[in-house]
Amino acid sequence: MSDTPNDPAVMAFEALRAEIAAVRATLAAWPERFEERDYAPTLAAIAKSLERMEAHPALKATPEDYERRRSRALDDAAQAYRSDLNVIRAELQGSAAELRRLVGQVRTKERQRILLIAAGIIGLILGVMACNVHFGPGEHRDLRPSPAASNGNV
Repeated sequence: MSDTPNDPAVMAFEALRAEIAAVRATLAAWPERFEERDYAPTLAAIAKSLERMEAHPALKATPEDYERRRSRALDDAAQAYRSDLNVIRAELQGSAAELRRLVGQVRTKERQRILLIAAGIIGLILGVMACNVHFGPGEHRDLRPSPAASNGNV
């Protein structure tokens, strides 16, 4: 083995030595690039946030609590539905009563109209009968003006 600078083994060793020196220089610069940080305030904020989350009622509720709330909500909704249904029922009954009253008025007006027509017909019949009684059955009087009266000859 020769220690000449052209020897490939010597050249490889020198390249390795240069690479190791570069890695050492990089590692020596790390503390300057990454200075030590104080994470206490960040960790304290995280801890406080976790405490607030742990204190939230949703995390303390049990399945039984959820079932009670669900049942109560269903009962409240059913009660509101019943109340609304009673209001609607009362309004419907009032509307039906009003409709019955209006139908009764229409029937009364129809009945009055029929009675008025009947009274007119009865009046006409009685009038014809009265004319027969007054003028007699065989006597017919001509109510037209006579031609002599229209000529001026009386």
